[in-house]
Amino acid sequence: MAFFVRPLTSHEEKIIHDLAEHYQSDAVVLKRLKIILLSNQRMKSGEIARQLQITPSTIVHWIKRFNRAGLGCFEQSFSRGSDTSVSVVPDSEPLFARVLSSSESDALQQLMTLYQGRSHTLKRLQAIILSSQGSSVSEIARTLSLSQKTVRLWIKLFNNHGVYRLETFGDRSWLGKRSSALV
Repeated sequence: MAFFVRPLTSHEEKIIHDLAEHYQSDAVVLKRLKIILLSNQRMKSGEIARQLQITPSTIVHWIKRFNRAGLGCFEQSFSRGSDTSVSVVPDSEPLFARVLSSSESDALQQLMTLYQGRSHTLKRLQAIILSSQGSSVSEIARTLSLSQKTVRLWIKLFNNHGVYRLETFGDRSWLGKRSSALV
């Protein structure tokens, strides 16, 4: 029995292609993204398994996860801190969010309201706001009950990629219509 990913929206497909380009050096994440893209092209799981040199059961597992959670199924993979495009700042050096533009400040406030029930995403947004107001990484980590490594990661992602990268992939379902207004 053939098992395929549900049809991708053009927005999802673009995000997955962008992420695949971005995570070229992370073989595990890249294979997971390719599973979804190849299945979307109606390649059977056995063929995908041969091409990517992984088990067919792994293929089916990731297709099922994607069909259930959408892009949110990858969230943990991206939270590992393996983002190679983030500028390197040694952990011992002070790190702060860059100065917010007025549109970024507005977007952060909108997102804070929108994600009231999503504490994980709220903490990311709060970390950037606190950092832009001059709070240190250690102060933010204490205030939000996060590790300093996590706070540093989110500040680096924001500094390099903007507000868009602060949301979890599960949160992005509404972005199709509003992404140009928030970035």
